[in-house]
Amino acid sequence: MRKIWSLMIVDLKMWFRQPKLLIMSVAPLLIISIFAGLFLAKTEILPVAIVMEDSDPAAVELKNYLVNLESGSGVTWFDAEEDSNETAQEKFESGEVLGLITIPENLSERLAAGEVVEISIAINNINDDVTKNFIQRMQNAFNYFNEGLAVGDTTYNIPRVTFIADTSPDLPLIKYICASVLGLAMLMSASLAITFSIAREFEDGTIKELVMTPKLMNILGGKLLSVLVQAIIVTVFILLEEWIVFGFLPENLLMQVVYFLWGALFSVGLAAVIAAKIKQTLPAGILVMVINIGSWWVSGGLAPSEAWTGLLRIIADYWPGTYFYQVYINASLLGGVSGDLVSRNLLITGAFGTAMLAIAYAVFVKEAKEV
Repeated sequence: MRKIWSLMIVDLKMWFRQPKLLIMSVAPLLIISIFAGLFLAKTEILPVAIVMEDSDPAAVELKNYLVNLESGSGVTWFDAEEDSNETAQEKFESGEVLGLITIPENLSERLAAGEVVEISIAINNINDDVTKNFIQRMQNAFNYFNEGLAVGDTTYNIPRVTFIADTSPDLPLIKYICASVLGLAMLMSASLAITFSIAREFEDGTIKELVMTPKLMNILGGKLLSVLVQAIIVTVFILLEEWIVFGFLPENLLMQVVYFLWGALFSVGLAAVIAAKIKQTLPAGILVMVINIGSWWVSGGLAPSEAWTGLLRIIADYWPGTYFYQVYINASLLGGVSGDLVSRNLLITGAFGTAMLAIAYAVFVKEAKEV
């Protein structure tokens, strides 16, 4: 046991003494978290400019309705401001706003006369998803504005079929992204830690001494313990960053320890194989980083993997990491998931992790003896 502790301390000292390893462990996660949280998550709110051709009461009512529209989670649909026609056009052409809504003059009078009034909407169609989202929100806004519209002494109600949906909790996108990035922190920090530890032994030429020792399992145990400590440091750092910057904390904090151990043991096997084959710290670390970030994205990093179609959906279904993120993100946002889902996903990820650890051990010993 003393040997395991001493090896863990040696690995940790090496990690802290090499700034490039610390930067590779933390910087990508920090960049993804801040970029996604401060920029990507704000795509929920569409910036628009509203031009009022006069101060007609119906026009003012419609404008106020658009400005104050909110989702069930209290997120404003439009970041809308009233501007003059010239200012609004400048904002639209410069890309400062994605939409330009022009409410025509004499709206009350035209509606009272039974006219179907057309509201001019210009959309900067740089992204098809944003455009579809914009149009859908405008359709919903106009439908509810038209409901109960009075013409003279007659009130018109639009016949329609509606639905009642249980969307609780209606969570902002930022919370989903924070949860997924925290899951990525667990997997990537553990896999990078084992990559650096093994590849460094090959680079320094000390690998043969390790495999020739009569107590190889003690050596590997020390390295695994060092990996867990490094991964905990990085994961806690990202957790604190998300709490301070975005006010996010996952539900059921005690269960985070369980998910951390699950994710770390799932991810280290593949990384160890890569490190033993490449044998150089930076190339192996970069490859492991790319694999982690790519699989995070496919597995549901920005949106549930169930939303994918075609090739991406096939990759997501066959990549075991998807089943870790599926449980982790839902549990972190909702406080728990069904026991059947946990059992199934734990079986899938556990089988993959165990197989990769066995392969990693065989590859590690083989490559070390051939040096």
